[in-house]
Formats: sequence, C-alpha cells, structure tokens
Amino acid sequence: MEIPDWTSPDWLEDAFSEKALSDRAADDAPDDEPADGSAKKGSDPNDREAQEKESKSYLITEIRGNHKQRDLLNQAVEEAPEPIRSPYRHFIIHLITCAKIYGVREYHPIHHQTLIDKLPEGWRLTEIEGGTSRLWRFDESVIQCLDGGKYASGDDHRHGRAREYRIDPDFALDFHSAGSGANPNYNLHHANKRVWSSAAMKTILTTPSGHRWGKKCSLPGGHYSLIDGALRNLDEADHRIRTFPIYRVRDVAEAGYRRAAENHPADHPKLLRAKGRYHSILSSLGIIKRQSRHVENGVASLTNAYEVQPISGRFSFRRGGPQSLPGALKAFAYDFEDVYNYDIKSSQTVALRQLASDLRSLGYDVDTKPLDEYIERGGKDWVVENEDYDLPRGLVKQVEHAVKFGGRIPASMEQAYYCKYKSPWGMPKIAEHVEDHFDDREEQNQALEDLAEVFGPQVEMIEELADGLLGAYWSANSTPGGRGKGRVVHNQCGITFCKFDYEEGHERRSKAMAWYLQGLEAAYVHAITILAEQYSYEVMANEHDGCITTGQVPNKAKERARTLSGFEKAELKRKPFAGEEDVRTICKKCDLKVPSRLKRQSSGSTGQSSYRKGRGANRDERAQTTHGRRAPAESEGLRKAADRAAGAS
Repeated sequence: MEIPDWTSPDWLEDAFSEKALSDRAADDAPDDEPADGSAKKGSDPNDREAQEKESKSYLITEIRGNHKQRDLLNQAVEEAPEPIRSPYRHFIIHLITCAKIYGVREYHPIHHQTLIDKLPEGWRLTEIEGGTSRLWRFDESVIQCLDGGKYASGDDHRHGRAREYRIDPDFALDFHSAGSGANPNYNLHHANKRVWSSAAMKTILTTPSGHRWGKKCSLPGGHYSLIDGALRNLDEADHRIRTFPIYRVRDVAEAGYRRAAENHPADHPKLLRAKGRYHSILSSLGIIKRQSRHVENGVASLTNAYEVQPISGRFSFRRGGPQSLPGALKAFAYDFEDVYNYDIKSSQTVALRQLASDLRSLGYDVDTKPLDEYIERGGKDWVVENEDYDLPRGLVKQVEHAVKFGGRIPASMEQAYYCKYKSPWGMPKIAEHVEDHFDDREEQNQALEDLAEVFGPQVEMIEELADGLLGAYWSANSTPGGRGKGRVVHNQCGITFCKFDYEEGHERRSKAMAWYLQGLEAAYVHAITILAEQYSYEVMANEHDGCITTGQVPNKAKERARTLSGFEKAELKRKPFAGEEDVRTICKKCDLKVPSRLKRQSSGSTGQSSYRKGRGANRDERAQTTHGRRAPAESEGLRKAADRAAGAS
C-alpha cells in the first residue's frame, strides 16, 4: 500500500485536531491540570501571598518506564553538568508528562521558585552560577525554554520570575516510541531501580485527603454520591477495545511524521502537526497497552483508570488513554455489535439555557437571544454546513467551547500576535486553534472573521451569565464551607466552589462557568452510569458529555437520570463516533475494513461529517458580500486591549 502523505491538509486535520493538537481543548479546558505547572504559579518572591500560592504548587517527578526508556533518559541525564543531574532528571520527567497530556508543542510556565522547592535536590540550583537556567542552557539539554528564557508576563497567575518550558519534541517522541515492546518495570526517577508490581493504573476513588468524592445524598443502590457511585461502577466495568486499528493508524502516523521531517524544517507548521498527530496516537496506545489485562483475537480488556477533575466533577481517563482517541478512530476501536456511543445533545449549550433559567428565578435576567438563535439554526451543524463558511467541525467545536468560558476572538492574526508579544494577556487561545487548522495567513484571518460573525453575539451574553453566577446565584446558594474555605456553593456533582480562590475577572468567571456547566453534564452522565445497575446495560467508558455502553440505555433510565442529576433538559442520544466520510477516509488511507455498524449508523443518525472541504470554495462569491461588514462584537475587547498596549509602548 502507498503510504499516504499526512503533511497535506486532508482528513487528518479534522480527525486529530481536537485531541492531538489542543490542550484537551474542547473537552477538558478550562479545568485544572497540575501536570503543566501553571495552575498555581507564584509571582513576586517578596510577596507573601504569592509565596503561599507557590507553596501549594507541585511537579510530577515520578514515572515508570521500560528498560529502553530508562536507557534513553539515563543517556540524556549523563550529558548534564554533574551538580544538576538529579533536578534535571526529575524536570525531564515532569515535562515528558506534560507532553503526554497536552502534546509536544505546548510550553508550560513554571516559576523559578517551584523548580528550586519542588524538584528533588532543587536547592543545588541556588549554589551554581546560572541558577535554574542551567537546566536548559547547555548544548545537549533536552529541555527547551521559550524566547531564549525570557520571563513570562501576563495576568496575575503568570507574572513574576516564571519561564515557559517544554521537552524537546524529538526526545518526547523517541521516549514514547521506546515504550513499545517491553513492560514498564523501572522507576525512571531512579537511574536503575526495578519494580515488580502491576503496571496498570487504578481509578482514584477518593480525594487527595482520603475522603469520598461529592456530597452525600439518597441514590439508587445506596451509593454515597453521584461521583462516588459512578467511579466505582466504572472501576469494575468490562472495557473492551480493538487494538489493530490503533496500531495501523499509529504506523501511518509515524510514516507521515518521518516524511514531514524529511521535507520541512523543524519549525514548519506541517511538521509540527504531523509530530503532534503521531505523539497523540502513540501516547494513547501506550496507555491502552499498559491498562490491558489480556488481549484475545485483537480485542483488549482494559482496567479502567479514571480520576476526577476537581473543579467540576468530570472524569478523565488518567494520562488520556482511550478517551483521547479521535472520534474517527473510536469508530473502529469500539466496533462491536452490542456497543453503543451516547452523547448529551448540545450539552453545554443546553446547560447555558438552564443557568439562564436559574438566574431568572433569582431575579437576574439575561437576554439569551444570541444563544437561542444559534440553537434554532442548528448550532455546530448549521455552521459546518453553511455555504458562507468553510470552517471544519473540530475548529467550530473548539471555539464554541472557548467562548462559553470567556474566550474572545481576535480581529486578525496580526492582532493575535501583537497581543502575544506586546500585551500582558499573551496569544489568544482561539488564534492558536485557528493556526492548528490553517497554514495560510489569509485563510487564518478569514476563519477568524467567520468565527467572529458566528459567535460574536454570544460573548457579552456569556459574560453576563458568569457575573450572575458569581453574584445572584452565589448570594442565594452559598453556605459555610468549613475547613477554612469560607462560603462555598455546590454543583450538581456535589463539588464545592469558592469564588475567592480565583483572581477576580476572567479567571474567576471561567472557573465558575466550568464548575456549573461541566458539573451539570457530568452529573447526568454519572447518573446514567449508576442506573445501569437497575437496567440491562453497562457503562464501560466515560466520554465527558456522554458514555460508551454495552447494551442500549432505555428511555426510563434517561428520564430518571434527569431527576437525579438536576439536568432538566438533557437529551441522551445514540450518536456515531464520527461522520461517515471521516470513517471511510480512514479506511482508504490506512487500509482498514469499514466498521460493521457504519451503514446502520449513517442511515439512522443525523450525525454530521467533520471532514473538511477545501477552503476557499466560496471565497469569490463571498468577497462581493463581505465588504463593509460590521466589525465583530467579540473582537472589541481584544482590539481595545491591543490599542492600550500600543499606546503604552
């Protein structure tokens, strides 16, 4: 078979963009992930409050690997100056973990005091010339620092003596490639310490302090809480997955990456995307292999390993694993006669409507006309199918999600880069998503214009809803939190939220919206998981706003889940993992058979393909109608910020 060229803007741009290239962008943001080192940055080392925040941050410095990974890491450490080898080893481990979760392209801001305090033997960095910069300022270092080590500047959680780091992408790929073919029997934070316990990760059933998750309530089966019951059910579930399609896609991804490396310089967007795709599938496959209890006839039986996102109550499969596979690949991996994929229809959009209703009942009225019109037109499907826009589904989903949590769309990529280098807020995340999908600057700017036209009317409405959540909702529902927390509110998962834990402004709004919206959808999925005990189905995998089941979920269970979760308008629908065109394209590119259920799915579902058509098909026609268009509303905030920054400079 001819190896396909994965460096061209074809199906892979859509199939992998959401999971492989984003920060779990559409699904996990803006939740806290301790591995990136950025969640609890300190600021001025002379500021007592900043030091208190800094003392709570931590790094992940312990992982397991096989003998090949051990040798690769040991070789890298031997190249470092002797006094810093211990902190250097552990910092590599932290950044490898970040790359595994977020992808190889992302940099992660980490305060210099965190490196000194949290790295084993980090105090050595204070006794040598160059300090923490010695971790990356030698020729053979596999640690890279953004902008030559320039200190990050930005909002309150990024200012101070913090630099942005990542592991060398080539080293990360070599490290994860070395993970195949041998069991992870070594603690890599030691040079040569072998372990004999099971390598499979376990579901984390309790909070870091050892308590059960959630708030105790009366539930079917006597479960303590929605979170606790769902965790325990998933921990015992029979999670089946077909591995051959994953291996096949990995092989083609590797070939595409190697080809891109031969044809493009190291910083070329096509090479970076090919590298990200390969790393993403390699990382997911590594976790699937690690969690496999046994494999028979190409079907692996996995040990589930979920953890709770503490801001909302959502579940994430630890280190990504099968949950991070692209939807088009899941269509092959979960191709079983009795396995079904369910999704809450427009989950967070419907949750926004419920929030607006909750606020109206408290006398806080928000005009939701922009959201209502978007829903009535068909939401993402309307945008993707609209001939006036050539926007891929993956990008639309990412931006729709970002806007719900306070994201703003820059007027142009030029403005985005001005913000990155001249303003304290840095590069807008939405602009990064656009860059992941398009190389040409004209196409990038056109995409931003299209997105602004679609989502602009919602931006101010979202901000008003967030203010209502932090104001009227907080006043009506907050209670004493205990254990020094002051007053807190509980979401439908039983997760507490204290608004004073976050800086006033964008951070506080985005965290509050994540706590409410993601908590509402998670509560519904947890209820579906618990109710499986009373019906003839089993939830074998959590998918954030949906689930993968053995057997079909009856309507009665769906209705009861609405009551148990408080998600009054949730609609759980059977849904294909991906559009038919995506799936058939993978068949062709990777020489795979069409999944056995594809015809039934395509004939009985309204799911739309995320396959991106060639961009520019409607440009000539649209060019005559876009002149004189009103400036997009959601760009005003960024435009004013850029103007202020320009004036200051």
